[in-house]
Amino acid sequence: RVLVFAKIHCGAVVPARGNLQEIDVRFLSEIQRIVAEAKESYAAFKVRQASQLVMELSQLGNVYFDTKRPWQDAKNPETRHVMETTIACCLECLKSMALIASPIIPDSASKIWQMLGYAEGVQERGWDSIIAEVVPVGQLLREPQILFQRVEDAQIQLEIERLHKMSQSQIDEQKSDLPAVPASYTPLKETVNIGDVQRLDLRVGTVMTAEPVPKSKKLLKLQIDLGFELRTVVSGISQNYKPEEIIGKKVVVVANLQPATLMGIQSQGMILAGSWSKDLELLSVQHLPNGSVVS
Repeated sequence: RVLVFAKIHCGAVVPARGNLQEIDVRFLSEIQRIVAEAKESYAAFKVRQASQLVMELSQLGNVYFDTKRPWQDAKNPETRHVMETTIACCLECLKSMALIASPIIPDSASKIWQMLGYAEGVQERGWDSIIAEVVPVGQLLREPQILFQRVEDAQIQLEIERLHKMSQSQIDEQKSDLPAVPASYTPLKETVNIGDVQRLDLRVGTVMTAEPVPKSKKLLKLQIDLGFELRTVVSGISQNYKPEEIIGKKVVVVANLQPATLMGIQSQGMILAGSWSKDLELLSVQHLPNGSVVS
């Protein structure tokens, strides 16, 4: 809506900033803070945190636009300069939005960047260069376009009905892919007390890299981000998982396990997995951040 407003009230060009009010200074300062935190998040491979910062910046811009009410200032020639300052600050927010969103949604970020009137792509400019330069005054803004289509209730209902119409043969086919029930279950181990369990330090971690261990048919060397540090873990899962299948996967790590050397590599923990006959499946976590305690 900022670009549409700028097209109508600013002639589709970037207006100049006038004297900044306190609310404008705070807004621009918050933009700089969020961009700096996003840069740190990407450097630490914390993509989920970076995506949350994209949403925070979007919300910040919406609140600022609604609070400043530029449509009111546009009606009065004496306050038009205030409206132009508001829009100039909003365009700076959009520029920063395109920057910090580009690693996650590059196509949409590129469209925002182009709508701001830039000829080259956002990826072609350095991060620090983009932050250091304000959107040039007088730059021609391109035609606004919708980035995301809203999914209507009717479309959702159609998808639900389509799923309900799956034939029984398809369901049976899916069931046939499930591992067979073993002939006998693994016996339970001896009983332990709650203190034994509490001594285990189980943490959530993200697999950053995975590679086969030379001269081994079963071992993979994993680099796991526990949030507070990066750990090397050697795991015997290569017959069930290819390296590329587990990169980016959140797993559960026994973080206080005594280090052990396997095939010449020091392993600093163990990842948890379940087994069923010859099948093995890693325990995974969907949303908790790295370093979270599992209990």
